[in-house]
Amino acid sequence: MKARLAGMLILTAILAGLVAWPGTQASAQGDIPKSQALTLYGEVFISGGADPNGMVITARIGDDWESKPVVVGATLENNYQFIFIDAPVELVGQDIVFWLEDQVQADEKTRFVFFDRFGNVKLDWPLPQLRQINLRFPFAPIATATPTLTPTVTPIPTSTTVVFDVTFYEGRVRTGSIPPPDGTLIYAVIDDYVTEFAQVFGGGYFLTVNPTLEQYGGATVEFFIGDLKAFQSDIFDGTSRNDFLLVFPPLPTPTPTPTPTATLVPTNTPIPTNTPTPTPEPTRTPTPTPTPTVVPSATPTPTPIANVTATAEALETVIAVAVAKEAEGGACSIREGGPAGLGNIALLLAPLALLAWRRFERNTR
Repeated sequence: MKARLAGMLILTAILAGLVAWPGTQASAQGDIPKSQALTLYGEVFISGGADPNGMVITARIGDDWESKPVVVGATLENNYQFIFIDAPVELVGQDIVFWLEDQVQADEKTRFVFFDRFGNVKLDWPLPQLRQINLRFPFAPIATATPTLTPTVTPIPTSTTVVFDVTFYEGRVRTGSIPPPDGTLIYAVIDDYVTEFAQVFGGGYFLTVNPTLEQYGGATVEFFIGDLKAFQSDIFDGTSRNDFLLVFPPLPTPTPTPTPTATLVPTNTPIPTNTPTPTPEPTRTPTPTPTPTVVPSATPTPTPIANVTATAEALETVIAVAVAKEAEGGACSIREGGPAGLGNIALLLAPLALLAWRRFERNTR
């Protein structure tokens, strides 16, 4: 237990040294402007059960400083939101008291100091602190009697249209206790009039309010970042405001978007392409080859074969005739020259015998 306490003391000493270091302190003061202020809110009760809604509460520090009035129930029933305490530094440490309708003082008080989470008091702090103070008033304020005026006939004045000049709001802006990121959009609303968006840079803003019409005079100016409404508001009167601090509730922490895990995509297996089955072509019926018509060959006319027998017979007849004439003693008698007569006959018959032989030989081939 003692070792743990010693470690905490050492750590506290180190942090205190870092805060007190001149370079660190100068850097912090250079980055974030100092704003010793409080923003107060809470419930309102009146002893005896009177209804506080619609009544006005103001905060005071001594006789030197008073806050802007806040209407009870304007935002939330039986609650006041918000009283901004930005009194001079000389009043730090003094009590803050609350008045209802400038007649009844609340039982509760609070000090114009900074309370850390351990309840320790600090008289020097850099940023506004949001603090809840519930207020109870011992009795209800007495309603102020409205005097009855005797009507007098007066001429009706001709109404003059009031046109407001362009009004500007500028100053620092905080969400919680830190400046919003650069580029944060801020806008103002007066009843049904909404300004153009302005961007926050370096923890500051510059907003143009230009409703122009008379109906917006005296209306409440409220400031927004998205749906978050600033704790401060203003009464529009056409007067520009410089160094007008706006404090909003902390911005919601954005939910981190999970990084998608890469999923392995299976390789697509190629789908086999259906090969079309070829349609078989019909088998052609072979065209029959026409059988050539056999043209009968002309039968050659046979060469008449010489009748050898007839020729021989004719030869024998000739010889017989010749012999007979020889026997009769003709010119070619055998006796007178028989051999010579036979030779002459043979010479006469030789061509005929040769012709008959050639025809015979041709027919036998």
